[in-house]
Amino acid sequence: MARMRNLTVVAAALLAMAGAAVPTNTVAAQPEQPEQPEQPEQPRMLTQITALEREAWASVSKARPNRPSWGSADDAPVGRDVRARTTYRSFFQIDLRPIAGATVLQAMLEQPITSAVSCDVDSLEVWITGDIHRRTTWNDQPAWLTNVGPTAGSCRGHWLEADLTDVVGEAVAAGRTHITLGVRTTKESDPRGFKTLSNAPVISVTHNTAPDKPADLSMLSHFKPCGPDGLWIPTDAPQLNAVITDPDRNETGGGDNITGQFEWWRRSDDRKIGEAVSWSGGSGYTFSVTVPEGALSDGGTYAWRVRGYDDQAYGPWSDWCEITVDTVRPDRPPTVTSEDYPPTGGHGGVGVPGTFTFTSNAVDDIVSFRYGESRDVVTVVAADRVGGEATITYTPTSSGSDVLWVQSLDRAGNPGPWAEYRFDVN
Repeated sequence: MARMRNLTVVAAALLAMAGAAVPTNTVAAQPEQPEQPEQPEQPRMLTQITALEREAWASVSKARPNRPSWGSADDAPVGRDVRARTTYRSFFQIDLRPIAGATVLQAMLEQPITSAVSCDVDSLEVWITGDIHRRTTWNDQPAWLTNVGPTAGSCRGHWLEADLTDVVGEAVAAGRTHITLGVRTTKESDPRGFKTLSNAPVISVTHNTAPDKPADLSMLSHFKPCGPDGLWIPTDAPQLNAVITDPDRNETGGGDNITGQFEWWRRSDDRKIGEAVSWSGGSGYTFSVTVPEGALSDGGTYAWRVRGYDDQAYGPWSDWCEITVDTVRPDRPPTVTSEDYPPTGGHGGVGVPGTFTFTSNAVDDIVSFRYGESRDVVTVVAADRVGGEATITYTPTSSGSDVLWVQSLDRAGNPGPWAEYRFDVN
């Protein structure tokens, strides 16, 4: 069983130890996101490696069946010790919390052998046992549950190795915070099998954690945030956007290369009607797809969601973003009135403010108006209700003929025709 000798960080740590003792809308509105930078060339899923360390250890002696040995700074004895006239077993509790929620791809026990009576045979067995405690003794030792299978390592300077992929993977999947390993010799009556081990084994785990739940769902090229009340959009081929992160990081700070899997559903019958996969990129970028033309219909209500994929595992689905398609523009301009600056005769003066009222002109889905001295520089004001009106204050800066350009906007952001309101300033 080959060691992971290329894992320099883990190997260094071990050597040091050897010498030591249907949908709902729940997405909150988010600010607009900046244009995304060009994506660098990245590898696919990274090999994430974590060295799991022991939390505690104990040894038990057959000749002293009721005497505990907890957390000693000595090496861990295993087997029949002729000089001590006893047989030893050792137990190690390993912390699994650093890889909580991960998918275990490989897990290898790496434990230096510090002394050996004989190098002729591999005499060590590794088991999964019950938990240990400060009063663990030969007569009160944990249950020996599962022999993990073949081991390697027989001489001083060698390493005890065992493949723990299945047992670690099962423990992590079950949400356990630790496992306990028991080490004993195959023939405990044979003194040639006696060895001492480092009291600080490490399990080198190659693993992957799925991408996080996507956040900051938004629509269109200007990243209009999804919200709890749903969105009205002015196109039947919208751009869908979401920020997706992945918790895996390598030693240089890089992460997994991920993609976004988007799908959209029709709300009238809660049926999935399409899906698409985004480009691949790094953790924390905004991932986007565009719904094909013809997939959505004007007046229809839909919901979409997204999840991340890192070439190994899918993350959780995002919350739903509900949308209603409205591609029809308002068919008439708003009305504009002002008692301070009516359209006939000269009124007011330079620096004299006046109020102006805009109405939807009986277009029932108007939600805001934009206005300005030209159609290029405008201010947006919300209507007091859907299909309602808005009143603004405008102060002339020059005498003579003046003009306000006013345009209504519906719930989807569709603009109607411009209204040109002309008046004279004294």
